[in-house]
Amino acid sequence: MTGNTQLRLAAVMLIATGLWPLLTPIFTGRITDAVGVLPPLVVSGLLALGLLRGWRWVAYLAFALVLFAAVMTAATLGARGPVPGWFMWVYLVGLLIAAVALFRSLWADRAVRD
Repeated sequence: MTGNTQLRLAAVMLIATGLWPLLTPIFTGRITDAVGVLPPLVVSGLLALGLLRGWRWVAYLAFALVLFAAVMTAATLGARGPVPGWFMWVYLVGLLIAAVALFRSLWADRAVRD
């Protein structure tokens, strides 16, 4: 896949992982739980917009933030709470797909072009 295809995949995964936590009120029963994920959703949307425009500097920023989010999500996998484990695993897989796509667009395709 080319770099642009990888950036598009990363943008789609950022949007999907940004929207996924909005489903948490289904498990918690409190709609106010969705309010806490609105700022990350806005950030994910803005990053996805930058990726769709092909802004490479946004890809570097998104890569760092996606890795941070993946580590934080992995750290909470064993915790007990109202959100089931499979829900968090799906979120983590989405983040890892975005991270791999960003890595490929930033570094893997670069070696082929040089």
